[in-house]
Amino acid sequence: MFATTMTGAGTGLGGNYIVIDDPHKTKEESTSADVKAQVAVYGDTFATRHDDKKQGVTVIVMQRINDNDLSAHVMKTAEEEYVHLKIEAEATSPTTITFPRTGRIFTRNVGDLLWESREGPVEIRRQKAVMGRWKYAAQYQQDPIPEGGSIFQREWFSHRFHRDKDTGIPLGAKLRMVIQSWDTAAKKKESNDYWACTTWGLVAGEDSRIRMLDRTMDRMEYVEGRQKVKDQYAKWHPTAVLVEDSSSGTAIVSDLRTTGIPLLPISPAGSDKEANARAVSPMFEAGMILLPDDAEWADDYIESMTRFPKGQHDDDVDSTSQALNYLRRRQNGVMEYIERELAKEHDKNLCANVKCTAGEEGKRKKLGYNMEIVQTGPLRFCSRFCASQGSLH
Repeated sequence: MFATTMTGAGTGLGGNYIVIDDPHKTKEESTSADVKAQVAVYGDTFATRHDDKKQGVTVIVMQRINDNDLSAHVMKTAEEEYVHLKIEAEATSPTTITFPRTGRIFTRNVGDLLWESREGPVEIRRQKAVMGRWKYAAQYQQDPIPEGGSIFQREWFSHRFHRDKDTGIPLGAKLRMVIQSWDTAAKKKESNDYWACTTWGLVAGEDSRIRMLDRTMDRMEYVEGRQKVKDQYAKWHPTAVLVEDSSSGTAIVSDLRTTGIPLLPISPAGSDKEANARAVSPMFEAGMILLPDDAEWADDYIESMTRFPKGQHDDDVDSTSQALNYLRRRQNGVMEYIERELAKEHDKNLCANVKCTAGEEGKRKKLGYNMEIVQTGPLRFCSRFCASQGSLH
């Protein structure tokens, strides 16, 4: 038997059984150089160490760290043909485990504890409180993401809208503004990196929630990505196309500035992606964001959002945060837009005389049924006196 570390000496040695135990430290993040290095060492060194390639066995025993850890790497590589044994402290779905040697069948229902005589409900609650939901999920549940999500909770994405199957436009609503947000590849010439685009629609009226009209996320080279930007603009004709002003985004703005596309370079938000995401998460929690009820991409989008910041990709989150933070801050942002639209609707039901004091508490009187309304052109007044005194202008 020979023992070494993940980044220690391994070349020149072989064996029939390779056991990798806890290859990562618990505090490492999905962007950590150590995680990437250890996954690379597995492929470069340990995956080639079997003396007998047909009979050799590799066993990986570890707690989950994030969606880029070694377990994630081998599970998404079908050719590895690993058997994934996930034993949760609390069962999250009906599970049946068959013991290969004895044939014994072990069945668990949702909520069943793995070893109740050792850790019952009281002990489990204590562990959750002491460890925190992140570490508990990784160590006890073998999932790097707490149940239900993290910054974005799965239940917040249940608000949907019906759309026209041909145009994608919300049924029974008129789009007043469309915003498109691009998260481009890191470098202009980088190949096979993700380009993500989300498209958002704002409607007027009493229902002033935001409709997510479309989402695309593809691995593309720069030339393909540039064409995709043009295609998405042609599809939706947005009021503004937001592009982060860095790397390939800067190149996109430069290359397409004469095409008529309303490209708007956005200053990079910095490295604190979590803070940017937390700033817009209340909009999802409050039910302000609606997804199409028939979108094929919805499940992938929700999975990507709820697994942030330990998920495999953050492109959807970056595109979403960029769009909603822009709308939230700008003068023509969603909050101000909604307030203006509500104010317009409110003013329509008030006497047009700004000096009117006939209403409650000496304010402008609210116009309604069963009352005299004096109309002068498009303006409506609560009395002939107010009509003679002035208007909104």
